[in-house]
Amino acid sequence: MCNRVICPFCKYIMPIRIMPKAESKGLTVKCKNKKCKKEFEIEVKEGMQSR
Repeated sequence: MCNRVICPFCKYIMPIRIMPKAESKGLTVKCKNKKCKKEFEIEVKEGMQSR
């Protein structure tokens, strides 16, 4: 089962999936919510998004 990326500003569930055991740092994305559109960095540790 994959986790989803959540915008830290508006809590919108993004159409980006995180695979189990994934590790990542430094990915910058723009929120897909029409009212938010803020950029944020995605940090993933052991398949979970850290805030």
